[in-house]
Amino acid sequence: MKILGLVVEYNPLHLGHLHHLRAAQSLVQPTATIAVMSGSFTQRGEPAIVDKWARAEMALAAGVDLVIELPTAWATQSAPNFAAGAVRLLALAGATDICFGSEQGHLAPLQEVANILLTEPLAFRETLHAALQQGHSYAAAQTIALQATNPDLDADLYSLPNNTLGVQYLLAIKKYALPLRAHTIPRIGAYHSLDYSGPLLSASAIRHRLLATGQATAMPPAATEILLERLRQGRGPVTWQQLAPYLFYRLRTLPKAAMNDWPEASAGLGDRLWTAARSTNDWDEFISRCQTRRFPLTRLQRVLTYILLGLGSEALERINIHAPPPYLRVLAINTRQAAIRQLLKQSQVPLIYGAARLPAQTNGRLQASLQLDTQATDIYTLAWKQGSRAGLDYTHPIVTS
Repeated sequence: MKILGLVVEYNPLHLGHLHHLRAAQSLVQPTATIAVMSGSFTQRGEPAIVDKWARAEMALAAGVDLVIELPTAWATQSAPNFAAGAVRLLALAGATDICFGSEQGHLAPLQEVANILLTEPLAFRETLHAALQQGHSYAAAQTIALQATNPDLDADLYSLPNNTLGVQYLLAIKKYALPLRAHTIPRIGAYHSLDYSGPLLSASAIRHRLLATGQATAMPPAATEILLERLRQGRGPVTWQQLAPYLFYRLRTLPKAAMNDWPEASAGLGDRLWTAARSTNDWDEFISRCQTRRFPLTRLQRVLTYILLGLGSEALERINIHAPPPYLRVLAINTRQAAIRQLLKQSQVPLIYGAARLPAQTNGRLQASLQLDTQATDIYTLAWKQGSRAGLDYTHPIVTS
């Protein structure tokens, strides 16, 4: 039996995602499809445009059979920890295959990059260190080091975003000896492009147009209706601009001495954020004061997410993101799919259908991680115009079909 695994955010689910889902299912021919999906906050350090249950419903309507939440501690990390948490969760859920989109579209070159990152030859380590010393971001320094290790490698193999995540999926599969067969298909359209001219828009373009006009375009009809219904209910769209006042409160009440201790906030970034927050309460101006070549937007947003959620080093140590996620949190399920029901019965880790129903023997890691998930939802819903209340993780029903 083949179980297809996907790592998704569906922020929101659009026609490009639907193409990927259909192509992956055609390639693998699975009995069932599982998606591991980010919850309230995404890997780029942004609040999701609508809540995780709405996006899980979109996935179910598109043909996914089971949607599992990637816990917040992993969902908000940089590519290596995000990818490792996601593929380890897919393996725990019973996936046999993983299929991801990439700009490269072929597996072998991405596998070669993953092998270099796994073995870290001397030339790679030395060049990486030198590039970081010169002020490059870690991602840029890694690209420079890869090219120095193997000059024949195409620079796009690690500099383009979907290639980067794909390499990290492959690296985690190798590193942890996961029983997952990997596949990739070419990504159609430019990642995060704001180009509106083609039939397949990026999620960024869809969000941008939604915020500007209130219109949802280039999405499957079912996903469009789910999105617009949330907007009619006053439960979206959610952006950093709406959560910024709560963030500025945090930044203006934190001691400066502790700012550089936040994850990814080293090399003076914490000080920079602390100072900028005392000069403005406008989100765009705040970001423009902080963003540099060394501190790209995604890193800034991830650090700000950690600060907003209180996800500091001690919390990460309690959760231990270097171990696999400690539970399967089910957001949505196709109840007619017998293979999925059987997989869940055989699960070797605790199944959580709601935060109120914890296993009898709950360990500290599970409690800490789930508490962060519920806290993230409670903070996220502060941006809603209507229906905002704490504890939705305890009361919201699972999405079913």
